[in-house]
Amino acid sequence: MKCLTEHAAEEKYVLIRTYDQHGLFTLFIAKKTVQTRISSIETCSLNFPYSDSGSKGASIVRFCFDDTSFVFSNCHLDGGDTESNAKTRHGQLLQVQEGAFKQERGTQYQQYDVENHTVKVFFGDLNFCLFPDESLSAKDQASPSGIDKVALN
Repeated sequence: MKCLTEHAAEEKYVLIRTYDQHGLFTLFIAKKTVQTRISSIETCSLNFPYSDSGSKGASIVRFCFDDTSFVFSNCHLDGGDTESNAKTRHGQLLQVQEGAFKQERGTQYQQYDVENHTVKVFFGDLNFCLFPDESLSAKDQASPSGIDKVALN
């Protein structure tokens, strides 16, 4: 936080929330001028019980900024380059999507469901490797259909 305030002297930032789980540290800061526009801040964590090591999981924060809802999922997924490993990672991402804020999601808290947020961001150590398709040009690989082809190889 000291580094941020030293390098952004003209802008004042405030710490909104920190969350540390599974070795994933999430720092949520905002410009002081927009702090009052942030509401409904919640955090949760998920463990992946059948992962290849005990330290896999996700640290998740959700909030509203004005009328827009955001969810940020900081994930540490299983590694490996086999098809089975890739399926495990996909399953772990589904666990985050379906399991985040599950305890908080009673009938009156449906907004806590990841799918019900306007903006959804997954980041962290996802352990995905992209293997370019040599038959596609760089421009085609960057297109949405090209990215799907690269990701599936």
